Order: sequence, then C-alpha cells, then structure tokens
Amino acid sequence: MSERVNELLGHGVIKNTSGAQGGEGEISGTDQEQANSVEQQKMLTLRKKIAKALEGECLDLREISKLFRIKEREALDHLMHIAKSVHPKRLTAEPASCKQCGFSFKKRTRLNTPGRCPVCKSEQIYPPRFKINQS
Repeated sequence: MSERVNELLGHGVIKNTSGAQGGEGEISGTDQEQANSVEQQKMLTLRKKIAKALEGECLDLREISKLFRIKEREALDHLMHIAKSVHPKRLTAEPASCKQCGFSFKKRTRLNTPGRCPVCKSEQIYPPRFKINQS
C-alpha cells in the first residue's frame, strides 16, 4: 500500500473497507473534499500562513512567533518579506508606544520593537502590531 494511502487512513480521510488494516480503501466524495482541503493547508508556506493570520487580526512579533512556533527574529524576517510581497493589499502597523509616557513611534520604519523611549528613556515599550488590509 502506498505511503499516501497510509497517511490518509491515519487521518481518517479514507475509510478502510477491507477489514484488514493493510487493505486498499475507498475515497468517498466528502472524504475526497476533506483530503483536498488538508492538502491545500499543508501546501501553504509559513509566510502564507502568517499573512493569512494577519488578514484576520492584529498581531505583534511575539504573538506571531508563539502562534507559529518560530523565533521572533524569524518572524521579523518573514514580516519584512510579506510587507514587500502582499500586493495589492498592504501590511499596516500600529506604531510602538512607550508604556510610561505614551510617546508613539509613528515615524519609525523598522518593524522591530524600539529599545527605549527617546523622551523619558524608559525601556518599557508596547510593541508594534501588524495587520494586512485592503489598499
């Protein structure tokens, strides 16, 4: 039996009709649709998954890294690429802001979180949050 059939049997997409575990299975109409859906989800790259998540809600770097189990630096690299390639949509960012004095980093073009506030020198900074919007 092929590896693909074994994989589909393991996920419950194909029903084993032979009674034996190693027999060939049949694929019904709804099961075929589920198999196609599973295949499409597996085929999405990590960047496409991140972009899809950003279309639904506003996330910061830490939330992205936790959601996709990657390092924050990796998430930053992916965001920089997504910002260039998401046309005709746009990657928008709510600017980082200081927790202590409320200073907003509106002019900042880099996507990472600033180290400290230029006004009060506090290092307690809310990170920027990202979302993909229609242009």
